[in-house]
Amino acid sequence: MHTGIDTGLVVTGGVDAGKGATGVTGDTVNLASRLSGMGKSGEILVGPYTYRMAERYFDFEALEPTTVEGRTEPVRIYRVLSRKDQPARSIG
Repeated sequence: MHTGIDTGLVVTGGVDAGKGATGVTGDTVNLASRLSGMGKSGEILVGPYTYRMAERYFDFEALEPTTVEGRTEPVRIYRVLSRKDQPARSIG
C-alpha cells in the first residue's frame, strides 16, 4: 500500500445526485493523486503544505523537487519516515 496526501482547498459538488454520490476536484486533489501514483510500496508522500502542518508530529525526508503533471513548477515532495515520540514545540 502507498498513499499521497496534500492539504488545501477543494471544490465539492454532486457527481450523481440520483445515487447521492458527491465528488471533489481541484489542484489539491490532483497533487494528492499524483503523489499516490509516485509512491512505492509502504510509502506515504506529502505535498509542501501538508509537510508544514505535520512537521511537528512526523519525521520526513525531503525529496528532490519533482515535475508533476498539472503543475508548471516542480513540487517539493516529502516522504513520511516515522511519527515523532514527542511533538516538537511550536515556534512563535
